Amino acid sequence: MAQDLVDRGQSREAIRVLRREVEMDEAPYDVRLMLAELYRSLGCPDQAGRWGIVVEGWTTPIERDRLGRLLGASGPPQSWRGELLALPRSMRDNPDLIEVLEVIAPAHRERFRARLGHYPPERPSKSVETLETVAGLGILVGIVALLLGGLGAFVVAPLSFEASNYWVLLLGGIAAGLVGVGLIALGGAFLLKKKLWQSVIAIAVGVAIVAVAAAGFALLPAASGG
Repeated sequence: MAQDLVDRGQSREAIRVLRREVEMDEAPYDVRLMLAELYRSLGCPDQAGRWGIVVEGWTTPIERDRLGRLLGASGPPQSWRGELLALPRSMRDNPDLIEVLEVIAPAHRERFRARLGHYPPERPSKSVETLETVAGLGILVGIVALLLGGLGAFVVAPLSFEASNYWVLLLGGIAAGLVGVGLIALGGAFLLKKKLWQSVIAIAVGVAIVAVAAAGFALLPAASGG
């Protein structure tokens, strides 16, 4: 599929396809090299080096330098092999990779520290990004549900007080539950970032809100007149 896209001149779409497959690639690393070639053709030496470094002699000196600069700006060295390069566990280090990891990237990292006064901040991992997305969506949808609940109660109240109470409890409970889940996810993201107190507070508040939502749902039969 990726080769068909390349043949049709749709290089960027081919890259998206290959990025989904690259972490499963093993020697001789056909997928990685195809991805690296595409980046090379697009004039992206850092990414060409990133995916081509698995094969000794494939990358150029400029690609290894740009890869080292990318790694040096992307957080602590312990994140380079897995999070950024996604190196196969079965892979044996080659001289090009060793040069990048042990010489070029640390040198760039020190240059960034000298220029900024501190090391570059660590980029969030995929797990942190996922949890933060869940948190944001949960809180946003919860607020929308709360607004709908208030609007529904305002519309229904003149017709039926019991129906109004039921509507408020239903959407209010959904809103509170979503906000609670969002806060728990946010607490998980804080935990991965090693922000312990923020994590404890967010998770505790989230659990408390979810408990209140559950209590509200328990009152629904009474509010409906059942």
